[in-house]
Amino acid sequence: MGTLVAQTTSSLLWEIKTSKRSKPSYLFGTIHISNPEVFAFDQVVYEKLKQSKLLVLELIPDQIPPQELYKAMSMDSSLEQLLSPSDYDFLANKLEEEYHIPVRQVDRIKPFFLNPAVLDPGEQSEEGGEPMDVHLLNLSRGWNKEIAALETLQEQIQVIDQVSLRDQAALLLESLRSDSASDADFHQLLDVYLRQDIEALVELADNEGIPVAFRRALLDDRNNRMASRILDLIQHKRCFIAVGAGHLGGSAGLIRLLSGNVYSITPIHFTFNHGSRDH
Repeated sequence: MGTLVAQTTSSLLWEIKTSKRSKPSYLFGTIHISNPEVFAFDQVVYEKLKQSKLLVLELIPDQIPPQELYKAMSMDSSLEQLLSPSDYDFLANKLEEEYHIPVRQVDRIKPFFLNPAVLDPGEQSEEGGEPMDVHLLNLSRGWNKEIAALETLQEQIQVIDQVSLRDQAALLLESLRSDSASDADFHQLLDVYLRQDIEALVELADNEGIPVAFRRALLDDRNNRMASRILDLIQHKRCFIAVGAGHLGGSAGLIRLLSGNVYSITPIHFTFNHGSRDH
């Protein structure tokens, strides 16, 4: 039923039509860093958002009660119980030196949430480090758009909980011990995103060394769930769907999943230009 164009690696922005005569919805791949370069897309992205009735995000960040988020991030064990004394001291020093976080404040936080990618999502923008999903959310509210989420906090936490706390702790230590590699990985991720190479983004996720079952739940299983909900939403309203760009490409990515169930899904080509955030 759907038409998947050949250049599946060439854009972060896609037009979706449910029928030949339907008005299109849009799928946009975001990235969870606040570096100003990732906001430098040209005006076509904002134009497609303005044309849509409904902004759809993975989650609506400011609608999660803080106490609910804290409960979801917390564990019955402690970091001190999960780690050897030397590893615990290493973690304590890293958290204090790099992030100014006393380890006792986070001793009951699941190790996943202390990962450098979660604590420090890249270089901050000159405008205060507003993440991209929050940026799009604030714009959409200013333009009186409706807002919806593809997932619940509980669904995302269930994915994280598929990795044991000890495995989370081991992954955390590995990340903290590879500072130089992490910096190189960040710049590689940024470069691939700015090139809009969605297949390479999937390959980067495959090479992160996370357990296979966790990767399947983190991407593949969530993609199936999100695709089903996207198909329902676009039947009723023109949507601008903004999800992490790692969900777009690959054999189990959203573009391939949606392509068999819509009239057409085609890339919209755009470029990154400094200063284009002035919409």
